[in-house]
Amino acid sequence: YQVVSTPENRKSIRFENKSTIILANEHFDHFYYAQVLNFSSGGLYFKSDVAFKPGTKVRIQFENQPFQSGPKTLSSVVRWCRELYEYDSDYNFGVGVKFI
Repeated sequence: YQVVSTPENRKSIRFENKSTIILANEHFDHFYYAQVLNFSSGGLYFKSDVAFKPGTKVRIQFENQPFQSGPKTLSSVVRWCRELYEYDSDYNFGVGVKFI
């Protein structure tokens, strides 16, 4: 994976990744697809058509696991969600989650 620069002085190095993920939790009527842009040992950033409130717990299932080892499904909590204003994006929101 290619290392993403860390100008925000993050604790963990982020790695680029373009995996498709499936999002679910006990409050969703169904599941949602999203696209990962980068990940670290502590969380990941993905694009979604769904806006998530910070604090929402989300189960993430990878179609192609980016980690050498570890579970195929991870539990996470939404830290932030922002509307995207990218002309060429297929998704409306950028979401940052922390693994729990």
